Amino acid sequence: MKRYQGHRIWLALGPVLLLLVGFQNCQQMAMQNVHSQGTVFDGLTQLMQVDPTEPAMNPLAQANSSQCVTASGKCSLNAALQAAQNSGAQVIVQMPDGLYNVTSNLTIPGNVTAIVGSGANGAVIDGTGGSGGLFTGTSGGGPLAMENLTLQNATSTAATVGAAFTSPGEEITITNSSVVNHSGPVAIYVSGAGNFVMLDSTVSQNSGTGIAIVDTTSFLIENSTFASNGGAGVSFVGDPQTYPYLLTMNGVTMSNNSAENISVVSIANANVAMVVSNSILAETTAPNCSATPGLNLIVQYSVISDNSCGTLGAGNVIASPLLLPLANNGGTTQTMLPAPGSPAIGLGQFTCLGNDQRNQIRPAAPTSCDAGSVQQ
Repeated sequence: MKRYQGHRIWLALGPVLLLLVGFQNCQQMAMQNVHSQGTVFDGLTQLMQVDPTEPAMNPLAQANSSQCVTASGKCSLNAALQAAQNSGAQVIVQMPDGLYNVTSNLTIPGNVTAIVGSGANGAVIDGTGGSGGLFTGTSGGGPLAMENLTLQNATSTAATVGAAFTSPGEEITITNSSVVNHSGPVAIYVSGAGNFVMLDSTVSQNSGTGIAIVDTTSFLIENSTFASNGGAGVSFVGDPQTYPYLLTMNGVTMSNNSAENISVVSIANANVAMVVSNSILAETTAPNCSATPGLNLIVQYSVISDNSCGTLGAGNVIASPLLLPLANNGGTTQTMLPAPGSPAIGLGQFTCLGNDQRNQIRPAAPTSCDAGSVQQ
């Protein structure tokens, strides 16, 4: 599991911070002490380990049980979430490497603090044959961490239902994960008062917008790639008369999306601030940025392939970033490396992150890092 500097998860409050710091110990304990039904306790948290050989949709054998046991005596993904709902305790759902077919939308109870792929390659949650999206969170629930997962091949026809995930207002952090090949207007839909964090992840080849964020208090996206989506990379709609918004992107690569890489619509602009640093916004079939006039949108130390991003900060280059295709360049998620001669190389400045999306070290100040999600 990766180690993150404190500032990188400043939106992920209390329990998730503790989870990210302490999950390895919990994981080691689980590997030693998992019961046959896939449930262990560490005194504070109930850990449910899903069996990858058990069909993901199989329910609990006993509907009211807080132990993850299906009729076959194993623990499925659906049964783990049902048992968590019955438990009421904080629950971590641990998923070993494997393919988990989810054919109808699963609700993640508010007391589930994490769904984590525990193997070296990550768990693949596949929506083939289903509809209505993979997961829906719980309003007011969380903090919820989703880590080391691939969410793929799900379908949703509604603009307010994400094919991969719908968050109706909670604290959520997605780390080291891939959201790919979904069908529908949007892959991830986030709404309501809450905070959204994405770290070291790739959102690609979805038929619609990658992430749609509506009236969420703040979001932070770092070291992530948005590529070849059929809509915008990230779309934000909000009313700052209801909430003040802080929107931050750092070390992000956005390329080959069919609509704007960044779309920000604000009903009123007084309390909105969006800062994009050390990033690549390029190669769309629409302008890179679309923002309500007067919005406080600052783009700095980034490569932008057009002049659509409003008032620019310092250190930007307007040019093609010369990116290589989306590929496996190390790490567990696909990325887009800058080709030799790319203007992204060495463009980043003082806000550079310590590692890139693949967890490879970036140069420390005063040496400049590369703009975008990966260091050449």
